[in-house]
Amino acid sequence: MPTKDFINVKQRNRLDSLITDVTPNSPPEVIAKVRSICMAEFEKHPNDFDPSDVERFLSSDWTVTRFLLRKKDNIEDAAQMMINCARWRHKLGMPRWKDEDFPTEFYNIGGVFPYAPDLLGNTVIYVRAKLYDKKLTCIQELFQHYIIHIANRVDNERDGRGWSIIFDCSGTGLANMDVNMLLFMLNEVIPHLPKGLNYVLIYELPWLLSKIVNTTIACLPSEYKKLAKTASKKDIHNWVSKDALPDFMGGTCDINYRRSPKGCRSFEEMASELKLSEKDLAAIKKIYQPYLDEADEAMAARRGKNLRRRSSVLEFWHWMKNKIDTNAEGESQGSENAQNSNTTKVSKKVSVSKKDAPKLASIVDEGDE
Repeated sequence: MPTKDFINVKQRNRLDSLITDVTPNSPPEVIAKVRSICMAEFEKHPNDFDPSDVERFLSSDWTVTRFLLRKKDNIEDAAQMMINCARWRHKLGMPRWKDEDFPTEFYNIGGVFPYAPDLLGNTVIYVRAKLYDKKLTCIQELFQHYIIHIANRVDNERDGRGWSIIFDCSGTGLANMDVNMLLFMLNEVIPHLPKGLNYVLIYELPWLLSKIVNTTIACLPSEYKKLAKTASKKDIHNWVSKDALPDFMGGTCDINYRRSPKGCRSFEEMASELKLSEKDLAAIKKIYQPYLDEADEAMAARRGKNLRRRSSVLEFWHWMKNKIDTNAEGESQGSENAQNSNTTKVSKKVSVSKKDAPKLASIVDEGDE
């Protein structure tokens, strides 16, 4: 776990550049060899791949480099992994998914969502375990697709350079504990987005479930095992500052994580499309309704407090950089001011251009309803 001194240095350096991962691309000749193998397969079976994926694989050097790093620079293995990944994405229809393809309830309950960056500049995806119920098998695959979509969206916006997942396990029980869901994340999401995920943080894991989770982690390959970290209320701020944490983890960040995109429909409106029966809808409502009521109360409280709406995570970065730079300047000037009362006060205004901002998740917080 990084120390506080390490975090402070990293925090300032990363916010100065607004880049989390600066790993260089593989040599051009190596990238060209991988693309040559992939292109032969793309041309041989054009219907197995999505055109947008083919274009990205052939134009983005970092995309190829990610697979080479994952396969330790083995050209044939990296090419085969890219081909398999492209086939998997096309089979799911993943490149064509849009935010509004998923039920509004998934967004409103705030069960899975991207949020403000951690102390090292990674976009954080929060997964609230207690809002998942393994008894809802009728929407399990849809929920898995939703997780993949959120992870893929963040990965694209960050250009595959720096994001993390925090599993909030507070308040969970056996009904919420599904090892298959954890294995799904490790077997489906991570391998198809290589070098994008920096760590998986398991927060406030109840001791009754710790043995199950620890046994599962112990059985993982070493490359996945090292991604798994744990944290509690006492040390979560070693990973994410209080100003960037959501409210349910004791944070003060006011970005709205419950807002659904325009055009989203409810489970009831999508019932025919999702092949949900009346019994399925009743089961979903029984489990989701308390969380939807909680969301309604939270949204009403936002309006009652007249919270200032940060337009996006981009604005959060402006605010966070300004705060950190101001604190740093204040520390460096403190001793000088003590010796010379006439020292000119350092301006708290810090200029950050939009083009410097990381491609974080576009959590637009406007039009709260």
